[in-house]
Amino acid sequence: MRPLSLIIAGSLTALLSGSVLAQAIARGPVSPDGSAPAPSSQFLPDATLTEGFTTVAAVPPAGSTCTLTIPASLGSNWFARNNSVPAGTTCWFQGNAGVFPAQAGDPTSYAGSNFNATTGANTLSTWLVTPRVQFGAGAVLEFWVRKGAVATDFPDRLQVRASTAADTGTPDVGTAALDVGTFTTLVLDINPTLTAGDQACVGGITNPADGVINRFPRDWCRVRITTGLPAGGIGRLAFRYFVTSGGPAGANSDFIGVDTFSFVEGSSTPPSLSLSKRVQLSTGSTNTCAPSGTSVTLPFGGGAVDYCYTATNTGGTPLITHTLVDPAFSAPVLDNFAFNLIQAASVTVRATKTVTATEATGATWTACNQVTNCVGAAVAVATVPPGRIVAGVAEVAANAFSTWSLGLMLLAIGSIGMLAFRRQA
Repeated sequence: MRPLSLIIAGSLTALLSGSVLAQAIARGPVSPDGSAPAPSSQFLPDATLTEGFTTVAAVPPAGSTCTLTIPASLGSNWFARNNSVPAGTTCWFQGNAGVFPAQAGDPTSYAGSNFNATTGANTLSTWLVTPRVQFGAGAVLEFWVRKGAVATDFPDRLQVRASTAADTGTPDVGTAALDVGTFTTLVLDINPTLTAGDQACVGGITNPADGVINRFPRDWCRVRITTGLPAGGIGRLAFRYFVTSGGPAGANSDFIGVDTFSFVEGSSTPPSLSLSKRVQLSTGSTNTCAPSGTSVTLPFGGGAVDYCYTATNTGGTPLITHTLVDPAFSAPVLDNFAFNLIQAASVTVRATKTVTATEATGATWTACNQVTNCVGAAVAVATVPPGRIVAGVAEVAANAFSTWSLGLMLLAIGSIGMLAFRRQA
């Protein structure tokens, strides 16, 4: 196996079972109107990501781990976590038509969360996170939301948060009730002061002032957001059911639902990447590369060289998976390697090889801004040196001799037939 080192350069920084359904309830007498969902529930026509929540969850949560069965979209599933302490018996679950019917589709086709996500009187924090999306100019978020119409109003609260972290696995929402992980951008806060009462929603709500809706709607309300979203980059959105003094014994928290989700992706500076390839005499285990190097001279028989590849993110989005191919090696130097290369940052990879013949190969570095189903890729090609060769076995160790000195040596050894010459690369 060839030695390979990574040198950081720059600034890097389904339906519910009966037992679960019994928990997916509201806290007081419920007064749903029993009518069919409104027909005005079409997704945004140019939405990149849509979800009607026909299938949300199949099994109850195990502590903070919340299993979802929402189909994969854009290469990654939706994600849910219960950060309530202590965690209760619910997380995000299939809608309960006995509390209220869905805004569209089958009566249970919405995502719900409720007071049973914790026990006693504690802070509720359940997260429902979207697949990765592209932020930027023109991005639009739209969804429908409501709580139960109950005789006793236990105030609810819902946040919409965003993260532009280039996660390559599980989204980071922290682990404690007050944690937000990388979801530090608060896009929308519904009922942040946990005020009782019904929020009026005639014709929907678009870009509420300061990103706040003062009370919680008690009938399906369309919310549309075009401001307050991240200005660019790839990331995720999250619904956070966040209620202090919640739970079965708390003064707050009851039952909320989210339905008919649409997101129109924004435009951003396209992914872009530059690449340089250098060569140096092998430094063994030292993880360094010379700042420059276009050719090396090796003794007769060849020797070990380091190829140094430096990629710089010159585009407008983090690049998080990387493949580096160079015909000088029989296998990729990097093969879908997970690494967060942020904008304007550089990374250098050093690969060692024993050269036994003169060679000059071009390298291709491909980087993507998604783990799978890459929607943005940057490709860069470099050779070392451009238009020239890397000196190989035709060189002799004594290449510093002048032509005149070399002629005298050949005359002296005559019949031995040893030939040495110097070729200028």
